[in-house]
Amino acid sequence: MQHTKPDHYEEYRLMFTCRCEFENKHNALVFDAQYLRFPVVQNADSLSEYLDQAPLQWFKKQSYYDTYSAKVIRALENAELETETHLDCVASTLNMSARTLRRKLTAEGCRFQQLKDNMRRDKAIKLFEQDKLTIAQISSAIGFTEVATFSRAFKQWTGVSPSTYRRYRS
Repeated sequence: MQHTKPDHYEEYRLMFTCRCEFENKHNALVFDAQYLRFPVVQNADSLSEYLDQAPLQWFKKQSYYDTYSAKVIRALENAELETETHLDCVASTLNMSARTLRRKLTAEGCRFQQLKDNMRRDKAIKLFEQDKLTIAQISSAIGFTEVATFSRAFKQWTGVSPSTYRRYRS
């Protein structure tokens, strides 16, 4: 079914992290088949939590105002040194105490460490696109001092080790 570009097209960048095309002959979601080989890292609890909320989340109006979690993510992304990614430092950047920031994030349903881990995961995956970087360089670039610690964290985030992830990408 053909669909023209809607007036609210700019909101799509907030909903989808990929290119959206309109007025095509068929509707499709296209992705590289290599992702089908990745293990499923969700569990029964996360599935149950998702199903408890479905389909409410699909129809609930999204709020695009500047949340504290969004502010934290920006602060983490802009941090140049690993020391700038600690809770106290980020809270100071946002002109509040660490306790206040933790309370505001809890009210939004998230945790500082989870935001930091998600940011590190996303940055690591992006760095894997640069084939010349070693796993040790990627580990260091996202703030890990030990490759083994990074490897454990990466496997927890994605379900595969960094070396396996790199092989899948090739």
